[in-house]
Amino acid sequence: MTTRSTSILRTERARRLAIGTLAALSLSAPLLSGGCNIVAAGFLLVHGPPRIEARHELQKERSTIIFVDDRANQLPTRALRDVIARSAQETLLAEGALSNVIDCKAAFSAVASEKSSEPMDLVALAKAVKAEVLVYAAIESFTLSQDGGSVSPSISMRVKVMDAALAKRVWPEEKTGSSVVSTSRTGQGFTPTSQSDMAKMEQEAAKQAGVALAQVFFSHERDSSGIKDQ
Repeated sequence: MTTRSTSILRTERARRLAIGTLAALSLSAPLLSGGCNIVAAGFLLVHGPPRIEARHELQKERSTIIFVDDRANQLPTRALRDVIARSAQETLLAEGALSNVIDCKAAFSAVASEKSSEPMDLVALAKAVKAEVLVYAAIESFTLSQDGGSVSPSISMRVKVMDAALAKRVWPEEKTGSSVVSTSRTGQGFTPTSQSDMAKMEQEAAKQAGVALAQVFFSHERDSSGIKDQ
């Protein structure tokens, strides 16, 4: 009787051990198969999300103004220049990249009477509005679609930084400026059905372009970047 009871107990223990082993293996399988994901998650916890470094850092205390120029009339309306510049200055202030900003409307007022054949010198423009630094963005293009199907407004700019005290361009080395392209996707197959829809889409594209312009000057997460191909 004792021998039979002992045998039963051993059999039961073996069964439980087998079940426990199988359960442990089943739980560990996803961890083993997703080893790369675990390593990636651990990396993110330690280092944070991938970041894009600033192309050029502004001196935050110096008085700075942002001027968006559209001499070739690429934007649908001239008012969008103000939207881009205002979005950029608000983003720079919010991110702490600048603390002393001269409102962009001062620059637009200063060039209001200039002749298209005789644009105001950028250093002279900075001095006219009492700015030490001028961030200049020249609009190169505005397109509504990249593939002919979905609506994805894209604004391309050439950006440079002028120092009024030094009376010269301090960034970048290229005379033409640094290329910045902002692309926003409003939805596959989306088509504006009214002038109001179109205006809202243009406004949103301009705001995003302003954010992309600002992001040139501070480090930010790659996932939040508004700059195309970053």
